[in-house]
Amino acid sequence: MTDYTDLVRDLGEPILSDADALHCLSEGDYVFAFHDMDDEPIRVTDPDVLKGYTHDQLMVVPHDAVAQRLERLKDNVKQLTDSLQLAGGSGLPLSEADHKDLRDATQDLADFTSKNAQLLGIAPRSTAAPATADAPSPTAAAPAPAH
Repeated sequence: MTDYTDLVRDLGEPILSDADALHCLSEGDYVFAFHDMDDEPIRVTDPDVLKGYTHDQLMVVPHDAVAQRLERLKDNVKQLTDSLQLAGGSGLPLSEADHKDLRDATQDLADFTSKNAQLLGIAPRSTAAPATADAPSPTAAAPAPAH
């Protein structure tokens, strides 16, 4: 089960009514429910499940907010990479802090995509052993995923 706690904490918005919850779900936004005794959000994808919750037990994460967060993280990595390449190509000394910033930004992007792969439509990374000459990669002939 995916833990959406960080996503809901960072991007979640309150749902104002039962009708608002149904509207958000129908618009493709991500609706999450909370049990009174459990703080971990549960993703709701079925309108019938909403009937088991009051609107104050629900939060919504707008679809656009998730996509925008992903783009900001990607842009940050690209900007830092470009800056380091430009500085290095110009002969400017690069500090450990410069490299750390890029490592941190890259890790932030990896963490976000890993935690939210299902919402982003990203296939989880395979943990299969690498292909050998005798055993070609199972994804070698697979088409690229459509976006």
